Amino acid sequence: MFTAISVFGYLALIAVLLNFSMYFLFLWIKKSRNKVRRKQLASIARKWMKTHRPVALIATLLIFNHGLSVLIYSKGFSTSIPFITGAVTGVVFLILLVTGIFRNQKATGKRRRSHLLMAFIFIIILSLHIITTF
Repeated sequence: MFTAISVFGYLALIAVLLNFSMYFLFLWIKKSRNKVRRKQLASIARKWMKTHRPVALIATLLIFNHGLSVLIYSKGFSTSIPFITGAVTGVVFLILLVTGIFRNQKATGKRRRSHLLMAFIFIIILSLHIITTF
C-alpha cells in the first residue's frame, strides 16, 4: 500500500539516484580509451550537468516532505530503527547539500572530493534506511 510518506520517499530516491548516476557517467568518460566515445559522453555529461541542481532541489523538497510526513503521521519523534536511520540520513543529506553549495561557490579539488565523499556516505546510509524500512 502506498501512502503519501512512501510516495515522497520513492520519488526522492529516484531523484537522488538520477543525480548520483552522474558519477558513473564521469567514471565512464575517465576510463574510456576511445576518443570518439569520450567526446560523445562528454557532450552528454555537459547537458546532464545542467539538470544536477534542479534535480537536487526537487530531491530536497521531496525529502523534506517525506520527513515532515513521517513526523506528522507518527505524531512526533520515535525510537524505531527506520525513524532513527531516516533522521541520520537527513542529517547526512544536509551536509551533502552544504558541500554542494560550497562546491558551487568555488570549484576546488578539495570541495569536489568532499562533495563526492558525502554523496557516497549518503548513498550508503540511505541504503541502510531503505533496508530497515522493509
